[in-house]
Amino acid sequence: LANVLAAKPEARPASFASLGDPLAAVTVGLGREGQVFVDPYTGSITGEGSQNTRAFFGFMTDLHRYIAMSGDGRWIGKAVTGACNLMFLVLAVTGIYIWFPRKLTWQHVRPSFWFRTGISGKARDFNWHTTIGFWSSLVMIVLTVTAAVISYQWAGNLVYTLTGDEPPKPAASQNQNQQQAQTPFVIPDNIDALWATAEKRVPEWKSISVRFPITKEAVFTIDEGTSLNIFGRASLTLDAATAETVKWEPYAEKSSAAQIRSWMRFTHTGESFGIIGQIIGFIACI
Repeated sequence: LANVLAAKPEARPASFASLGDPLAAVTVGLGREGQVFVDPYTGSITGEGSQNTRAFFGFMTDLHRYIAMSGDGRWIGKAVTGACNLMFLVLAVTGIYIWFPRKLTWQHVRPSFWFRTGISGKARDFNWHTTIGFWSSLVMIVLTVTAAVISYQWAGNLVYTLTGDEPPKPAASQNQNQQQAQTPFVIPDNIDALWATAEKRVPEWKSISVRFPITKEAVFTIDEGTSLNIFGRASLTLDAATAETVKWEPYAEKSSAAQIRSWMRFTHTGESFGIIGQIIGFIACI
């Protein structure tokens, strides 16, 4: 961290992450300024990745989430994309309803379940529409439901309500974030002790990350490498002054709602099921 600040005096590190692979670089996130990779043994900066590629995907992400609006206009863009997503959910659900055959027999299901041969013109177009629409709708319902949970706090809280869990407290306000951004970044005096404590908590850890700034408590996110959910993470909260454990929450012991939310975030992108899930989601979107 000291070397990163020496090379980039104006930088404000937002995160520090390390993989269990001894050959992997440490990643220091700089918020919207990107990231830098650091040799974990010498502390030297080894690179910043492809800035053009990162800028391109950053723009695509902003386009997807906020219609590329920035600043105070982001909430408008988010409201528009959220509303469009809900409308798409309605289309997908009502499409399934329209598709549903009056009689659940193979004779009635098959024409709308798979492609028919020996037909042309409007009959072929209708068959293609219902077949492609049916299979795509199954995926799109999953993508739009999970997106609603990401877009709307009421939808996220509904997951906690349905599972009987208490919804989490709201995140820091925009004013608080702005105040933190204006405060000079200071490396915590005992950051090494805090990190060592986190490593000892899970000796076989796959990855560890911590977010900045660290105030009274340091919150670490740890991949234990034991969950079926490849994005399941444990949370470790330490007292920033003493490095003593304030709260340890393994992924397996998190509330049902918290586990469901972690599945939803990456099921929305298809990543929960690896490259196969991403390909299926891509084809359905097309």
